[in-house]
Amino acid sequence: MSSLQQPMQQPNITDFNNLLQEASNSILCGPECQRTNTKNKLYQNYLDAKSNLENGPNIVNERAKQYYMYSEGPIGYNNYINQDLEQQLNVIDNNLIEKFNNNLNQAKTLLLTFVISFIVLIGGYFGIKYAGKNNLFERVIQKGGVNGAFENDFLDNLTYEDNDVDFDIMDE
Repeated sequence: MSSLQQPMQQPNITDFNNLLQEASNSILCGPECQRTNTKNKLYQNYLDAKSNLENGPNIVNERAKQYYMYSEGPIGYNNYINQDLEQQLNVIDNNLIEKFNNNLNQAKTLLLTFVISFIVLIGGYFGIKYAGKNNLFERVIQKGGVNGAFENDFLDNLTYEDNDVDFDIMDE
């Protein structure tokens, strides 16, 4: 028999009782009562969801343990644990590397700013004129900014000759 030809299911006594209970509740509980009941039900749903969120990782771990212990035994469960720990370690490792690189770039920027400020200060004190196409600031830009300057050992090879610095001491 196809689903269209099946006879309709007869309502049973439980369905009838539920219908009577709902009708009775709506008569006995007015709009404010129904609003309060709905509010309480929604709040309980919120608390249940919050509890699931907090307990979720533990539940997932317990279900995984049950599955792997049953299907693959202790070795399968140990493999699952090792794989999960490796994934967590990779996430932590990537976060640490990213933070380290950010801090390293900030340190490079601060160091280069200090070196340039120091050279400008000393140059101003002694009246050094920065001239020529290879002056210090142009070289930083040519080398790709702060990172390029460090990658190309710019600071290690910094000499006055390379920068076409004239040592004209200002007359007082």
